[in-house]
Amino acid sequence: LFSGYTMVGVPNEAFKDGYKALRWIPSKLFMAFGYMCTSPRLRRISLIRHYHSPLDFITDRFRSQFLRYSIFVILLVPSIIYLAAQPITLKGNFNDLFGLEDNNVIAPVAICAFILVLEWIGGLNVVAYTDSAQGILMILAFVLMSSTLCHLYGGWGSDIFNPKTYPAPTFFQVPSTEDQVAMWSFSLQWISFAALPHFQQRTYASGEFKSMKLAYFVISLAPWLTMLVGVFSGTLGVYLLQGQETSNPFTGVVAELMSASGFGYVAGLLILVGSVAAIISTADSLLIATTHMVMSEVVNPAMKNASHARVSFVSKVVSFTVMALGLVIALTDDGALSDLAAVQNGMCLQAVPTLLIGLFFAPRYTPHAWIIAVGALAGFITTVVINY
Repeated sequence: LFSGYTMVGVPNEAFKDGYKALRWIPSKLFMAFGYMCTSPRLRRISLIRHYHSPLDFITDRFRSQFLRYSIFVILLVPSIIYLAAQPITLKGNFNDLFGLEDNNVIAPVAICAFILVLEWIGGLNVVAYTDSAQGILMILAFVLMSSTLCHLYGGWGSDIFNPKTYPAPTFFQVPSTEDQVAMWSFSLQWISFAALPHFQQRTYASGEFKSMKLAYFVISLAPWLTMLVGVFSGTLGVYLLQGQETSNPFTGVVAELMSASGFGYVAGLLILVGSVAAIISTADSLLIATTHMVMSEVVNPAMKNASHARVSFVSKVVSFTVMALGLVIALTDDGALSDLAAVQNGMCLQAVPTLLIGLFFAPRYTPHAWIIAVGALAGFITTVVINY
């Protein structure tokens, strides 16, 4: 829920497309729905069968190496793309905030290196502890951002948003049929998030079912806070930043907030820190889950007799490679975050039927594993061709 998409992508999209950015609310709710449909049964099975890797269930259920490694590729690529979205956000935030050129790469490279070192030192424990602190900080940032902006400028009902005087009156037009279809297509794809490695890793690592129920409540409620604040700040930014050239409206709105008052300055600092916390939280989770999947499915089977020290060294090489790939994509991609999300979700969506068939189909009604694999790979290749 809290990532570069949430903190920066949503305000920037709202600045550009207006209330069409509200599509992020059903998107996150579909994500929560997919997770709630699959994680309870997957968690129960994992306790009995002792799963650890995100692909353990697929391997155990279908007993097919072809399907196993087909799903491995299908989940690996969108995980790296999702990881890449975090440095993209970092670059935009830091460069705008400190007046650097858009192509300056110091901030994303430095913070990615910092995340990598933390992962090497602490592993999953670092993610567990920092996620809690970062989550509290991010919620505080959203509350401060919404309350401070409303206090200073008024809400959507203020004169600023009068359709007759608002700088972008087209925002108040009813979306076309094509736009509405695109909105629901984008939103439905987020059901695929349940298949991503870092979500499945959290399912396996959860302590009791009570904690999972609390997680369901939080991920169902949070979009109404996070996404609405993002859309509001983006649409307000159209008024605050009119006549200004900006590549990152989110930091522009925060800068206006910081210059408005002393309290606004403090709130703006916390919001910026919260945005960095959101990005780091998502990046380290993805890095650990992706590295774990690569080690479990590729490296460990090939190094059965290797020493612990050698395996540990290789795991560091793998995590460095994953982070480097994400960083390269981030520094070379010039598309919008929402476009990157659509590609990522379209790829990941191809793994969802395999997960659902495995969880809910009786063996006698289950298609042959090769049929499932060919269908998933065909969908994956089609997604790549359509988008690239």
